[in-house]
Amino acid sequence: MLKQGRLTPLLLYSLCLLILLLPDSWQQMLRYENSAIENGEVWRLFSAHLVHLGWPHLLLNLLAFWLILELFFLANRRLTLRLLLLALGTSLGLLLFSPHVGWYVGFSGVLHGLLALALLDRALTSPQSSVIMLALLAAKLLWEQLQGPLPGSVSLTQGSVIVDAHLYGAIAGAVVWGLERSALPFRNEDPE
Repeated sequence: MLKQGRLTPLLLYSLCLLILLLPDSWQQMLRYENSAIENGEVWRLFSAHLVHLGWPHLLLNLLAFWLILELFFLANRRLTLRLLLLALGTSLGLLLFSPHVGWYVGFSGVLHGLLALALLDRALTSPQSSVIMLALLAAKLLWEQLQGPLPGSVSLTQGSVIVDAHLYGAIAGAVVWGLERSALPFRNEDPE
């Protein structure tokens, strides 16, 4: 039997693979498009993060997801809710603060959020290493806002890199972490 925390990653991998095999016209119905969302197609707030530009983009995102889960032991019963909140936060950030972004696909915004959440969580038990890694994440996000995508990232993904999604994902990760921390005193269960 598959452990509860491992079902979410398996489902996510499967959905991303299946969506990449769909015809382009179907994939376009799932991607983030600000005008379509404003016209009521709210599923795009979530589905966009499962759509990818191609195999290299998908493999990079899934590898990063696997690494974050393994390094920070995040495959637990809260993972599904965390991912949904990070996807929503990333998409709403794009919608509200980056109206110039017409469309977006990929999991990188959610990954930045998951990494921020994991590092903030780890800071409670390993503050020195976590602060260094949080500083590196902040430096990366600042670089992207000032200079654009990191060198080589466009060629790796074979398409545009929407750096605003990374920023909004990281902010969403910090917000989710804060919400979880504020809710912990009221829970009767172990946080993991």
